[in-house]
Amino acid sequence: MKRLIFVRHAKAETWDGEKNDFDRQLASRGQNDAGIMSTVLLKANLRPDLIYSSSADRAFQTAQIFAEKLSISPGKVKKKDDLYEDVTTSDILEIISTSMESIKTLMIVGHNPWISDVAGTMSDSYDDIIPTCGVVVLDFKVDYWDEVLPGNGSLKLDDYPKNYR
Repeated sequence: MKRLIFVRHAKAETWDGEKNDFDRQLASRGQNDAGIMSTVLLKANLRPDLIYSSSADRAFQTAQIFAEKLSISPGKVKKKDDLYEDVTTSDILEIISTSMESIKTLMIVGHNPWISDVAGTMSDSYDDIIPTCGVVVLDFKVDYWDEVLPGNGSLKLDDYPKNYR
């Protein structure tokens, strides 16, 4: 079995137009929410072997919080510039199909609208918008990453921080 964990970055500081959108940092609420949601994954024993994150600051900070809480070594958190914007299901399939087969669970941290679109396309039942720091976990009954196909992911978890406030 292969598992994908999609995480939308946590709440970022308000964009005032002066700072580059790419460089926005997590707000304190975002930091807190990332801690909450990583604890949800920890309690459900949903721990990734590898994390791919958008290289935007807010996404990578989210990935780092998850990694720390889930005891994932920093070397297993990889920035990917091509996860910032205009990401398609084909892009994600390309990324996961080149993942090592020893990886059973892969986390992808990114941005809306594409992360919701891709999660919905990959799932057999998920069709919603992932809120900030929301988590969608999909299981695929396959042995190899290149067998992961759109519509074949079974929804294991759909959760977000507001459920815990």
